[in-house]
Amino acid sequence: MALASEVNDLKGYAFDLHPGTLEIAKKNIQQHQVKVTPFIDDIHQFSGTDIIDEKVGMLISNPPYVRPSEKPLMRNNVTKYEPKEALYVPEEDPLVFYKSLMEIAEQKLVSGGFALFEINEALGQEMIKLYTNSQFTDLNIITDMKGKVRIFQCRKT
Repeated sequence: MALASEVNDLKGYAFDLHPGTLEIAKKNIQQHQVKVTPFIDDIHQFSGTDIIDEKVGMLISNPPYVRPSEKPLMRNNVTKYEPKEALYVPEEDPLVFYKSLMEIAEQKLVSGGFALFEINEALGQEMIKLYTNSQFTDLNIITDMKGKVRIFQCRKT
């Protein structure tokens, strides 16, 4: 919502699998008076093409990315309030959500459009490998102010 509130005439979409999450999003949309359409969808069986009837210029996501073996490293203020489905990925396939995001980006991003995803700081190079030899270029890992790997960015060709 923050990006939508900063960019004039931005039209956005927000989707999540959990109705409670979308209720919070709806309140934020109203509070910030942004043009964002929220809807329920499963990232792995994305049907949003019925709702998003146009190509978009940017895809932003903060999917689950914590492996179960990393749970002891998590702060209590995160694990206490976030549903486990919003945090954890299968140990054997930690990039499962990013594979689905790649399919969505291939379908819905305009040529030259950008995708930005929050990622597991230990999996930056794996993200680069996953998106190499795909429809995406300019594969970048972005660090935060403390130098911690935080974001994966790419551009659709």
